[in-house]
Formats: sequence, C-alpha cells, structure tokens
Amino acid sequence: MPMQLEQIIEKAQAGQRLDTLVCRTAPGLTRSRAVRLICAAAIRVNQQARKPGYRVREGDRITGQIFRPEPQ
Repeated sequence: MPMQLEQIIEKAQAGQRLDTLVCRTAPGLTRSRAVRLICAAAIRVNQQARKPGYRVREGDRITGQIFRPEPQ
C-alpha cells in the first residue's frame, strides 16, 4: 500500500531542497529513492513536476505517493 504524502511548507522549511525535504518527511526513504520519485513526477510541488534540487518556498504544497520497492 502506498504512503500518501501531503505537506504544506512552513517558513522554517523554506529554502530546503525538495529531495532532502521528502526523505526527511518519509521514514525509511533514501535520498536517492526520493530523487527517482521526483524525477518520475510521482512527487509534485503545487501540482507541477519539479527537479530534485528545487528549493521549496513557504506555502508550497508537496503531494505524491510513495510506493514500497518490490523485494528482489
């Protein structure tokens, strides 16, 4: 079952990289996996695809679904 991600950026979080913020928000999610999800547009900012290095702004809305990786 996927984890639903929905967060409104607060003033204290503004300026952080999107990939860093996402991996801090989702327990067990590595930064490299966060980058892959962001590049695949599974995680969006204000309903728009962004690059992993995007610096979030106060009031940005981060949404997406984080699927657990398939066991290998």
